[in-house]
Amino acid sequence: MPSARLTPDAAAFYAAQSAFSDPNDLAPLYADLPKDPAQLVRMTSDLMIHRLAGRATY
Repeated sequence: MPSARLTPDAAAFYAAQSAFSDPNDLAPLYADLPKDPAQLVRMTSDLMIHRLAGRATY
């Protein structure tokens, strides 16, 4: 199955910061994070617990 491709306009929309996601003056704290999405997933996958999975792990 071929992967879906976004139009350039749609890709720009999803790549842009919003009022909710813009780190503003905290942006330097993210400077050392990997640029590769797969590496980010490996780093962050254990940092959050889904609200429905919490009871099973506590």
